[in-house]
Amino acid sequence: MKEQSKNNVEKIREIAKIYILSCQLVIKDGQDPLIMDSVKRKGSLDWVSKIAQGSDSMKLVTRTNIVFQALLPEEREIIYKCFFFPDGRNWWKSKYSRSTFYRNKEKAINHFIEMYAL
Repeated sequence: MKEQSKNNVEKIREIAKIYILSCQLVIKDGQDPLIMDSVKRKGSLDWVSKIAQGSDSMKLVTRTNIVFQALLPEEREIIYKCFFFPDGRNWWKSKYSRSTFYRNKEKAINHFIEMYAL
C-alpha cells in the first residue's frame, strides 16, 4: 500500500509539472487554458469541439481541469496546494489536525489518480 501511495504521489507530481508547462504553451499559442470554464458557464457545449480540435497541450490542460472539477472541494484544495501550486509546507495546520490532513490527503491523491485514469 505504501509503495502504491508513493507511486501515486510521483504520478501527481509529474502531471502537475506537465500541466504547468502545457498551460504555458496554451497561453503562448494565444488560447485560454480555462476555455471550458468560460464557455461552459454560458450553457453551451461549444467547448467540446474547440478542445477536440486543440493541441495536445490544450487537451491535457482540459483533462486535468475536468478532474479538478470532479474532486470534492476539500480534495481539490489539497491536491492544488500540495502538488500544483504549493502554498507553503504548513498551510493546512490552521484547518486540520495532522492525522486528519494526512488521511484526507491520501484520499485526495487516490481520487485524483482514479479520476485522471478514466
